[in-house]
Amino acid sequence: MKASEIRTHSIEQIQNTLEIQKRKYQQMRFDHHIMPLKNPIDLRYTRRDIARFTTILHQKNMRGS
Repeated sequence: MKASEIRTHSIEQIQNTLEIQKRKYQQMRFDHHIMPLKNPIDLRYTRRDIARFTTILHQKNMRGS
């Protein structure tokens, strides 16, 4: 998801999506340790999405929006 798309969401929506992404990442890591994923690059993309959501959430909290 692009940063411009994330910025249109409310703080609550971003927090919910962030929690979902974190759970997804933990499950992917667990699955990858048991049996290699078909596309291990998905781990990187998910980690970057988490960072993107966290950054935008922090920016919105600092602005008070």
